Amino acid sequence: MRWDFRGRDHRWASGTYVDFFLAAGMMTFLYIIALSVINATMNAWYWENIDLLMHAGFLIVGLGWLGALLMGIGFDILPLIHRVTAFDPGILRLTIGLNISGQLAMLLAILTFDAAIISRVGLYGATLLGMQFLIIGPSAWRAFRGRLRGDDPVSG
Repeated sequence: MRWDFRGRDHRWASGTYVDFFLAAGMMTFLYIIALSVINATMNAWYWENIDLLMHAGFLIVGLGWLGALLMGIGFDILPLIHRVTAFDPGILRLTIGLNISGQLAMLLAILTFDAAIISRVGLYGATLLGMQFLIIGPSAWRAFRGRLRGDDPVSG
């Protein structure tokens, strides 16, 4: 068994994918409800601004849902495969918080039915969604550096 410098086993992150998968599922459900409400109440506005809603939707799907799923897999599988503890539990909670808050900002902006607010607040949401990847950058680099040194039992 291999321990990191803080005395934590590399298997501490097992099962953390569930948190990311639940966040992605919850936000998917909220997004579908929001689009259903918009389509039911503001049908003309919906079709006039469909391109803006599609761009926001692509950001939510790509950076939000898929980002959460991929980070969940990465936080769960990488420490087990490479026997490294590059990720701290605080980073895990921070990335989930950034993911959910970025998606919520974009959803709330869409529910204002104002194209200018969607563009402005949607940019804040996209920034939060992008920051989640910047937060895990140093930890991912630490894991990659461990592979380059030959400490990795997989790559050898």
